[in-house]
Amino acid sequence: MARLTPSSPDLAEKASENQLNAVGAVTPWFDFSGTANVAVRLDGGATGAIVLEKSFDGGATPLPATNLGTVVTITAPATEPIFSRENGVLWRARRTTGTGAGLFVRFSQ
Repeated sequence: MARLTPSSPDLAEKASENQLNAVGAVTPWFDFSGTANVAVRLDGGATGAIVLEKSFDGGATPLPATNLGTVVTITAPATEPIFSRENGVLWRARRTTGTGAGLFVRFSQ
């Protein structure tokens, strides 16, 4: 996480961390503009992957985030930078594979 030491405060301006317990589970929408990070970590022997989804209509229609036409899939553990050039675009993660309840997704800026 965005800490200089394990006991220091989180330095991110904006952050949201959520546990996805099962395939199909989604995080709440995360709103940012510019550059942010998404980190996926595992606890307790969990395995899994997520896809990133975006919405341009307030969360009514989730669309898969793509890179040159390929859906962005992140296999845990991992961290990736994400970019949003348009204000008001919402982002979330959806768990697509894996076992165990210990898959955590953090969006931060």
